[in-house]
Amino acid sequence: STPLTNPEMCRVYLIRGGDLFSENKKLFVADGEKIIGGLGRDEYLCWDRPATITQLKFYLDSGARPTGESQGNHRLVPEPGKTYYLEVSFPRGENRMRKTVMMDEYARHLLGKMKPAPLETPGN
Repeated sequence: STPLTNPEMCRVYLIRGGDLFSENKKLFVADGEKIIGGLGRDEYLCWDRPATITQLKFYLDSGARPTGESQGNHRLVPEPGKTYYLEVSFPRGENRMRKTVMMDEYARHLLGKMKPAPLETPGN
C-alpha cells in the first residue's frame, strides 16, 4: 500500500469477515452519509479520509446499492496519519453485526489473501 501523503488524513481498511449467513449479499459501508462501496466475499475496502470523528454505517443488501436501515455502525475517532483496520461480519445464529478492530500485522496478513473492492465514484 502507498503511504499517506497528507498528514491530516487517516486511512481506513474495512475487511469482510467470514459469514455464511450473508454470503449472497454485499456488505456496504457509509462514512457519515457517503456510501464508500460494497464488499463481496474475500474483499476489502480502503479509503483515506480526514482525521475527524465519524460514524461508519454498515448495510447488508443483495442489490447494487443499499436500501433501508443500517444493520450496524462504528464510531471512528481517528488520529491524523494513522491507519485503522476493521473487520465486520454477520455470524449465523447471531442477531447482530460483529465488528473487530484488528492489529496491523494480522490485518495485513488477511489483506494479502483478499482482493480490493471498487470504491463508489461520484454520480454512481
